[in-house]
Amino acid sequence: MRERIVDVAHSVHGVSVRLTHERRCHIVDMCSALARDMLALPVRNVWMDYDDEADVLYISFRKPQRATKTVEVDEDILVRQDGRTVVGVTIMNASTHRGGFRARAC
Repeated sequence: MRERIVDVAHSVHGVSVRLTHERRCHIVDMCSALARDMLALPVRNVWMDYDDEADVLYISFRKPQRATKTVEVDEDILVRQDGRTVVGVTIMNASTHRGGFRARAC
């Protein structure tokens, strides 16, 4: 069965893509899961910036971060702190990172 085209959207890389009803539902499902996970964080605000050239995802819990310390907790994960407060996380190789990190050095 041919998918029905609903709309045109833009991807992270700025490329126009055709958005089917099924794809739109998939995006809504992913955002719902993301919202559930983000609401479990002990922070009120979250900003995310992605640098596609460097493939780095920057997650900030306050703006500006004003971090005083950076802790490398995994080969591709940096935790930015101000004192004992986590103010951000940097994930390098973000598009290929598989998650599953377990706190070893935290």
